[in-house]
Amino acid sequence: ESDFTPLAPRQPVSSSAPASPAAGPACPHDHWGEEWSGSGIGLKLVNPGGNQVWLPGGLAAVFGDSQILGGVWGRSQSNIGVLGESNNYRGVVGKSTTSYGGFFESGNDHLDLALGGAVGRINSDPGDENSVLYLSSNADVIIKLDNDGGENNRLRVVNSGGGDVFTVDESGNLAAAGSKSAVVETANHGSRLLYAVESPEVWFEDFGAAALVAGEATVAFDPVFGETVNLKEDYHVFVTPLCDDPVLLSVTSKQAAAFTVRGVTLDGQPAECSFDYRIVARRRGYESVRLAPASDAAGLGGNQEGRR
Repeated sequence: ESDFTPLAPRQPVSSSAPASPAAGPACPHDHWGEEWSGSGIGLKLVNPGGNQVWLPGGLAAVFGDSQILGGVWGRSQSNIGVLGESNNYRGVVGKSTTSYGGFFESGNDHLDLALGGAVGRINSDPGDENSVLYLSSNADVIIKLDNDGGENNRLRVVNSGGGDVFTVDESGNLAAAGSKSAVVETANHGSRLLYAVESPEVWFEDFGAAALVAGEATVAFDPVFGETVNLKEDYHVFVTPLCDDPVLLSVTSKQAAAFTVRGVTLDGQPAECSFDYRIVARRRGYESVRLAPASDAAGLGGNQEGRR
């Protein structure tokens, strides 16, 4: 035991067991310069109505146990409230049997949790190969890329070798190493995958139907669709006649607001029939994109002049 003159109700603590506090009211005091060693409790401060702090020897630097409020409470006006540091093991461990293992909250718009270093990492239990990382929210889950706004960074999903298999950049460009598919429930064959049709360029398409009057029809574009594509660039129109008798159809004019179709019968007379059409046009702002290198997947947003 250390040699010092105790101030009641303080007593020196035994190396094997905590000493019972003396009777009487508690008084403010400190323990600077005092040391204890052994396998028992180094110091126990108890407040039955609030917090308490244990300083055990041999196991943990600080152990807090409270039935009402926090077991350990760290407070600072201008620096770290609680610091956990370890050379060879976990710096901070939070556990609970019925509530959160850890809870972080910050005022205003400050971060509740910040990960230091050049690479911030969140893992499920590294020692358990079946450990799952589960994210849950009562509302939106927001992932903000490039907080300083200086670069076009990506959300990346990588394989075991570190190679990208799925990325989304700040411009919303998505790149996937596998196929893009929709899960569709069928009445008799369970859930099936339907796959996206891929293209070397960025195309949008629209479908519709029209009818020839005196052998001609002018079809105006849907104005909303027209604002998503560049109809001043070359676009494609495919037509299919819907007639009992053979009809020859041709697209005779393509303008930025409409296209014109003419039809004649086999004897050269103006046809009177309906037809289906399909329009394929380049997405506005992506007119020059064609078979871009996969390494450029993070930089496909906006005007892409010179990429073709």
